[in-house]
Amino acid sequence: MRTMTDGVVLANYVRAARPGVPVILTSVQTPPISDHSRFDAFFAKPFKPEDVAAWIKRHHATTSPREGSGVA
Repeated sequence: MRTMTDGVVLANYVRAARPGVPVILTSVQTPPISDHSRFDAFFAKPFKPEDVAAWIKRHHATTSPREGSGVA
């Protein structure tokens, strides 16, 4: 993240620029931050890639694309 200072800043940027795009946080710190509301999911490191893939499949199956999000 050369232009962003940390993941929270990046999450805020994504929410402002593309509000329909899900934001997943990964961190070795648990809990990583006090305000989890800006993230759709959290995975503690080390995590299994299949757990993230399963979350994406569940999320995609249970949500419809948001207008203007570019998520299909």
